[in-house]
Amino acid sequence: MLNGLNQINQVNPGVFFYWVKVTAVAGSNTFTINQSITTGNFSKCYGIQAGSNVYNSNCNTVMSTVTNNGCATTVQFNAPTAGTYIIAVKFDATTIKNQPAPSPGTTVHSDFSTTGVPNSTSGLDLKKKVM
Repeated sequence: MLNGLNQINQVNPGVFFYWVKVTAVAGSNTFTINQSITTGNFSKCYGIQAGSNVYNSNCNTVMSTVTNNGCATTVQFNAPTAGTYIIAVKFDATTIKNQPAPSPGTTVHSDFSTTGVPNSTSGLDLKKKVM
């Protein structure tokens, strides 16, 4: 939704998750999730919110650190054993509030992908709500 200054003043939903299955070595692991805006005239990337986590194959949480720097989110965790883990990053759509709105009729598409993880790209579209 836009305010009188042609800025985004409301987003729905307020948060969304990016989930990715990774293969980790026993010990220290670092994965980077990159955002890229592939269409539209918009340049703001989504921030993260508390609630991001890493899970083992039994759905138990693994202590992790998730940090965001612009369009890159870094997930670090210490895997007790080598194997499959699930990273769940909680992105905060409200971080684009008060940013200049995309051009009317434009869909802004963002891709999210994890470095070194084939087929990990997922997309999200930002569209102006028709009133």
